Amino acid sequence: MSAAEALARAEAAGICLRLRPDGGVRMEAAEPPPADMLAALRRCREEVSGLLVARGKAAEFQARAAFYHRSSAEAFAALTAPDPELDAERAIIALYYAGEGDA
Repeated sequence: MSAAEALARAEAAGICLRLRPDGGVRMEAAEPPPADMLAALRRCREEVSGLLVARGKAAEFQARAAFYHRSSAEAFAALTAPDPELDAERAIIALYYAGEGDA
């Protein structure tokens, strides 16, 4: 059984596997897991740990990407919102970037 299969089987049985700060794996379950499942997880302990690390990095990347997308959308909305006090400044900036303003 591969590490991915052992991890999937454990999670399907309601076992939660998490990385500890020291790099070890912590297991939480409502009831003791079957002995054969524990043996399979022990056999591929390092690979399971690697899968959990990769999963954590993927989740972190997705969270950062979502934050960037949300922040960009909010910034664009703020910059394009009508604001009479900024209309003159925006006009000057637009002229500058169009090549018609003073350098």
